[in-house]
Amino acid sequence: MFLLTLPAALWMAVMGRPIVALLYQHGRFHAFDTQQSAGALVMYCIGLPAFAAVGILTRTFYALGETRFPVQASFVSVALNLALNLLFIGPLRPLGLGHRGLALATSLTAIVNFVQLTLYLRRRVGRFEGRRIATTLVRVGLASVVAAGGCALGLGLLGDRWQHGLIGALLVVLGGAAFALAVGYGMMKLTRVEELETVEALIRGMLRRVTGRA
Repeated sequence: MFLLTLPAALWMAVMGRPIVALLYQHGRFHAFDTQQSAGALVMYCIGLPAFAAVGILTRTFYALGETRFPVQASFVSVALNLALNLLFIGPLRPLGLGHRGLALATSLTAIVNFVQLTLYLRRRVGRFEGRRIATTLVRVGLASVVAAGGCALGLGLLGDRWQHGLIGALLVVLGGAAFALAVGYGMMKLTRVEELETVEALIRGMLRRVTGRA
C-alpha cells in the first residue's frame, strides 16, 4: 500500500494546482479558488498513505475476529480529530493555516490511527517484518522524492504559463504523471524494491484479462 500511495501523495502535493485547475477551474471557480483548494490538497496528502493503510489494518483485525481494537482506535481518532480541528481554528489560528488546518487535522488523525492499529496488531500477532517494511518505505520514499522533485522543478520552470485554459492544465498533469511514473518506477527498480514485483504481477494479470490471453 505504501508503494502505491506514497508516490501518489507526493505527486499530488506537488501537482496540486494543475490538478485542481484541470478538474474545477471553470465558470465561477477561479485561480484564487484553485490555489486555496490546492493548499488543502497538500495537507490531505500528508495523511494519504496512513489513511489507506488503516483500511488494511482494520480488515486484518476483522479477519482475526478482533473488533474491539479498531473500535477503540476509532474512538480515539474521532476525539483527536475534534480536538485538532478546534485547536487549529482556535488557539493555533495565528499560524494562518485557515481551512488547511482542518485538512491537516484529518491527516494527523489518520497517522495516529495507523500507529494505534499497528501497535495493537503487533501485540496481537507478534512481529510482522517491520524492519523489511521500513526498508521498503525508505526506498519508495527516495524514489517518490526524486520523481516529485522533478515535477516540482518542471512546474517552477514553466511558471504560470500553463494557466491558459483547459488544454494547458491537461498537458501539464499528463506530462507530470508520465514523468513521475517513469522516474519513480526506474528508481524503485534501481533500489530493488521487492514489492514492485507484486505490483507488476497484478498489472500483467489485469492485462491478460483485458486482452483475453492465457
